[in-house]
Amino acid sequence: MKVILSLLILLFASFVMWGIGSAARRLTNVPQGHWPVSIGIGLATLICAGGVLNLLHIAYAPVLWVLVLLGAILAALELRRSQFSLKRVIPREMAVRAELALATLSILAVMIFTISTQLPPREFNYHDDLQKYFAHPVRMLATGTLRASPLSALGSETLGGKAFLDAFVVSVLPIQYLNATDAVFGFFVLMLIAASAGWRRFGWFPGSALGVALVTVINPQYANTTALYLGAALIASAVMIVADDAEEASPVLLGIVYAALIALKPTFGPFVLFHLPLAILAPHKETSSWRQTFAWASRLALWTTAAFLPWLAVHLPTYLSKGTFSGAAVTDLSDAAQVKFIYTVNVLDGDNIASYTAIAALGAFVGVLALIASALKNRGTEPADRATGLLAGTIAGAAAFFLSLGYLSLWTGYQSSIRYVVPMLLGSCVISFLLAPSLRDRLPRFASVMLPCIFGLAIFAGFVPGAIARYRQARRYGSILEFRALADSPNYLDYMSFALSDAPRRQVAGFQQKVPQGEPLFAWINMPYLLDYGRNSIVDVDIAGLGTRWAHTPRDVHYYLWQYRGYAVRTEGDLAFRAHEPGIGARDRLIGRRALQLANQVTELAAHAKIIANDDQLVLFYVSDPAGL
Repeated sequence: MKVILSLLILLFASFVMWGIGSAARRLTNVPQGHWPVSIGIGLATLICAGGVLNLLHIAYAPVLWVLVLLGAILAALELRRSQFSLKRVIPREMAVRAELALATLSILAVMIFTISTQLPPREFNYHDDLQKYFAHPVRMLATGTLRASPLSALGSETLGGKAFLDAFVVSVLPIQYLNATDAVFGFFVLMLIAASAGWRRFGWFPGSALGVALVTVINPQYANTTALYLGAALIASAVMIVADDAEEASPVLLGIVYAALIALKPTFGPFVLFHLPLAILAPHKETSSWRQTFAWASRLALWTTAAFLPWLAVHLPTYLSKGTFSGAAVTDLSDAAQVKFIYTVNVLDGDNIASYTAIAALGAFVGVLALIASALKNRGTEPADRATGLLAGTIAGAAAFFLSLGYLSLWTGYQSSIRYVVPMLLGSCVISFLLAPSLRDRLPRFASVMLPCIFGLAIFAGFVPGAIARYRQARRYGSILEFRALADSPNYLDYMSFALSDAPRRQVAGFQQKVPQGEPLFAWINMPYLLDYGRNSIVDVDIAGLGTRWAHTPRDVHYYLWQYRGYAVRTEGDLAFRAHEPGIGARDRLIGRRALQLANQVTELAAHAKIIANDDQLVLFYVSDPAGL
């Protein structure tokens, strides 16, 4: 019953996103292209609308569900306009029917397995998820906005696009179902786009099923519930909009997708940085002269900025505030992790860096093919040179991979950096590989179809052993969390069961009830998502927020709720290791140093404060003059 109901909800959500995307196409006079890309456009449009709602402080549950209702109405109208008919959808050719059936069954089988084993997962990241990401949608639903504490990672590691989507789930289901937005819906949309990219490309081989297989087998380095597959799906949408012959490169729609990507996670910015100028250089039917190209580029920049500005404005007051922590930056990178791209040691207990570098190399290879094809005389009849558009997708993905992995390795450590770049590989290099056979009107079939397919299958085979282990873990432990050393730990499983029960909620509520309603509350606890953000103004701490220029504690806070003992509490030794260990990256060392500084300050305040409650794990105290922070 859970699987059937989840599939129905998944199809409904996709239908709503398709309706929004289809309406966006029609309003911008863009012909309907691949319907999975329309879902990606609809998703991006919804995320950008979320920025407006958060800026207006009205992003409450009723408003969200009014959006869903409007989206469903739009979808019904768009379906009626399209004169949908099953007879028109199902092809007559047996070979095409076989490819459609194989792709459909592949996606259905993967989704049934994913839902039955991981919705909800039995395990989450006890630091990133419980101490950070879970609290974001809870805050928004209670206050109407994602403008957060200056000690939070909101506004830096994410602007809130993912939290806005999570809020749709959290508003009706227990918080452990929050992973449905990325690990289920985002995964599903990416598979659909990959299937459409490979659809009837390879002729002798079912390219749509190959796309699904690659997305399924490549290790996503799933470490927390932040945007992963959602980012990859939007990147894939951007690549398809520019490079696929069934799409029209609309600067409006492409700008919305770019803005939504950055709102999900600023680490997707490098893809936009590389793809945007290359997309401008790719000729379109609207850009037959340099003047028209400039006008097209101006529209793209304008729409990207306009769609992104509301999310930026949400956090602008935080950005303008002054930080109070010493050690503003770690500028010495000499002892940071050495950057390696051909690296055989496993990362996060998963596949090695060399496997991901091979995907980027495959994208670069397709880019070379596209460059050669674009230099040759166009023997087709298309007004736009899609070879240049394909070049934009491959080069953007490969360049973003190498730049991001090299840069992030210095700042976040080698072990962590790979998970930030996997979505770029899935959304750009894999999709570009599936589009490579579109070059066969200008290149020999062996170069445009056979070679990419051979390389793609070799990469697929390299990820199969890790995929088998990952899905065995999902079946046994209900999670594909990459920290496999913890996945089968009884203590970890017990802590997850406790965290998702009512016991900690009662514990936290008991402490918060002792704080006068409306009073600001400093909260540094393991499960801040259990707080009532509507009752008090919560200054919640997640240590990732300590790495920002604006990190500070507001001066009007007198009540402090601090968790100083417990399974997931970072000890002084943990923070000291993080502060001084070279291999973890400069930014993480900065965070460790500031966390130690903050912990010492809170300890000093507690020693001279009025203790209101203490249960040997949590302590609530009152400080008449909090100038120490």
